[in-house]
Amino acid sequence: MVMKTLYRALPLRTFLIAGFVSAVSLSAAPVSAVSVVVGSTPYEVEVFEGPYVGNESLFASISPGKMPWLGNENLAIDFASQVFDQLQGGTTPGNSPLFAFEIIGTDVNGWSSDIVNPNSLYFETFNTGANVKYAIGREVPGPLPFLGVCAGFSFSRRIRQRLKRGQSGH
Repeated sequence: MVMKTLYRALPLRTFLIAGFVSAVSLSAAPVSAVSVVVGSTPYEVEVFEGPYVGNESLFASISPGKMPWLGNENLAIDFASQVFDQLQGGTTPGNSPLFAFEIIGTDVNGWSSDIVNPNSLYFETFNTGANVKYAIGREVPGPLPFLGVCAGFSFSRRIRQRLKRGQSGH
């Protein structure tokens, strides 16, 4: 009888430990990342340094892209003003990294903020082959995935118990 109790408690304890570890790892952001909330959605923003050419996959608003503001100048301005000086220096001395919102021909256009004056934003244009400090970001996942795992685990335990009861009745 003691063995059965220990057997049933072990998966739950293991699940709780695994859940705690995964929750901690989900909330741990890279040291260089900055957390901002734009339009009630939390994002982590960090810096990528390099040219547009050869890194086109980063320049998209949807996954696997890393620029949710691409194609939306107002959203790029919102991000640039939220980040302000938290990412420190960009390509232009005194400015934040570039929040690129469009690529036209051989030019990448975007907005950066003054890292001294939070009310100053600058429109900047760089050649697609130039080495530039770009802001990249991603939406931060909420607690929903973790809650989904909990619900799935609970459901699978109930099914296992039903199957076990059905087998013992035969």
